[in-house]
Amino acid sequence: MNDPTASLKTKPLWSRWGLPETEKTGAPRIHRIGSTSIMVTVDSAGESPIIAVRSYNYVKAAKQQHEPIPPQDDPSWTRAFLGKASGYDLLPAYDDKPVCVRLHESFTLPPGASARGWIFTHTNAEIHVEGQNIIHIPLKPVFKTLYGSQSGGIVCVFAKSGFLAADDLDYTSIHDDPSTVAHPVRIKNNSDFIVVIEELCVYGEQLSIFRREQHLQSETLIFNFSGSGVRMNIESSGKLPPNTQVLVRPRISGEEKAFERSVELFKAITRMK
Repeated sequence: MNDPTASLKTKPLWSRWGLPETEKTGAPRIHRIGSTSIMVTVDSAGESPIIAVRSYNYVKAAKQQHEPIPPQDDPSWTRAFLGKASGYDLLPAYDDKPVCVRLHESFTLPPGASARGWIFTHTNAEIHVEGQNIIHIPLKPVFKTLYGSQSGGIVCVFAKSGFLAADDLDYTSIHDDPSTVAHPVRIKNNSDFIVVIEELCVYGEQLSIFRREQHLQSETLIFNFSGSGVRMNIESSGKLPPNTQVLVRPRISGEEKAFERSVELFKAITRMK
């Protein structure tokens, strides 16, 4: 059986795509991201073409010989008017909620010390037509957790990540998952206590996503711990490295908003010795 994704493997996944020629192939275009498969097709009947998108978990469907393609009037399709659009953008997307990243192994940071490294989260996917998002597709199971205390915490999406202590990231050393975003982090302990770093909160709404070759990366996150709280800052990306493309820009620009939320949560999320 021919692989319907064979012609897609030479092009970067997170790109602008022309409309699939469904009427020639008899099947929708399929983008596979991890265990999620995204079908895209176009109904070219009449003078007003409609794009239709649906997703499914093809690992579960692999027990069958192939995933059945439902008719275009099936409610599993998300349909949108194309107008004069000649294509669509497949883009990574942060979750609407902050991500509480629990480190695989916590570590202590003495007073005055700093740590530099990387943590990792996973994105979702969106399809945009003429700059408008028509569908948001989760690529991983979503589990909610509370970042902070029961009374004053923030509802977040739960994630786990290792902390890779390095200045520069060797992408060949990490798992090749197109939904993974690498976040460079700088952590500074300006308090008079030893701080145990167990969890870090990532506000995707304030971050960009860059594509470096086939990999995704955000701006540098700066966490400053002090006796009065923890401040999260975003280091300006400045001039982007060669072969880097901005795929997603921040939905809001509000570093001070992040500061205020973090200060309130300091004692609830951080153990001090």
